[in-house]
Amino acid sequence: MIRRALRQTISIFRHFGVNSPEKAKTRGELGLNPADFMTRITSLRDYKPQALQILMSEGVVASTEEGKLYLVEEKCREFVEKKL
Repeated sequence: MIRRALRQTISIFRHFGVNSPEKAKTRGELGLNPADFMTRITSLRDYKPQALQILMSEGVVASTEEGKLYLVEEKCREFVEKKL
């Protein structure tokens, strides 16, 4: 499950072309905000927020000073080769 969410999260960043600090977007703009309580109760579990945390801890996704996120392609390739 988390593996699929990791792939989906990476593809979201690539879809929006968010691969540099100049093109960075917020979690909300990318659709990666954690679901609210009622949504979590009434729908299937969404692993993308957890996948985002993993990608950030691995350095695949970086943050700007404003809190916007972007994909570090070099680290992403390494991560995909090793872990996915």
